[in-house]
Amino acid sequence: MGESDQYVQVYKRRLIDTGYVQRAGHGFVSFTLPYLDQYIRSLVYDDPRDDRRPADSWADFPAPQL
Repeated sequence: MGESDQYVQVYKRRLIDTGYVQRAGHGFVSFTLPYLDQYIRSLVYDDPRDDRRPADSWADFPAPQL
């Protein structure tokens, strides 16, 4: 990411404290909200030719009816 370890740790702590992620081993986190990981990947990999782009797009996971 090109950021210092201290910078990353601040945001990692904030995400853990708010419940968006949980610890998943030393240096790793896992997302606690369903489909959040796919949504973030869709923002990061915006080139449709990118091999790292997830197979499912965010549109494949519609929001539930309220």
